[in-house]
Amino acid sequence: MAKLNENKFVVKAKEIWKKHKIIVSVVGGLILILGFFGIREASLVDPLDGVEQVAWNSYTESWIIPDSERDQIASKMRIAIFKKYGASNQTIKYFQNNPKWCYDSEDYQVARSDIGDDKMSKAIDELNYVKSELKLAHDNGNKLILKIDIPQERAYKDGIRLTNREFKTD
Repeated sequence: MAKLNENKFVVKAKEIWKKHKIIVSVVGGLILILGFFGIREASLVDPLDGVEQVAWNSYTESWIIPDSERDQIASKMRIAIFKKYGASNQTIKYFQNNPKWCYDSEDYQVARSDIGDDKMSKAIDELNYVKSELKLAHDNGNKLILKIDIPQERAYKDGIRLTNREFKTD
């Protein structure tokens, strides 16, 4: 303990603490708050991450998101929302291994037994809302913009990071 008291850094820190307790406390609190928000931001899921392409559907004469891409987007949305409701790692792993745009009641059995019926119906309602707001819009010129068109606050609550993906149409 005597060696610790002789350390120049410790001695200097004690001097600063004696003179500036309030300032040091406020600065320390700000650092903790910034760290908390940084961790929260890092935990948000970007469902559109990894979307590589859109496709032209000659039958409907419109641009579409290919099924494999839509399945991955829905899977990431599902994972973010079910994490919010306390889904276990086993359930999350199941969603990752079974990406689909639409799940039926059998597909949700793992999640239902994990989080219960009440949370399950709330999570499915939120998921359906977020999926319904997936938009592929034509920008002026030769660009398509893929986005999830929900309010930022709602996305943040659901653990979703809102980003846009742009694709060239020429």
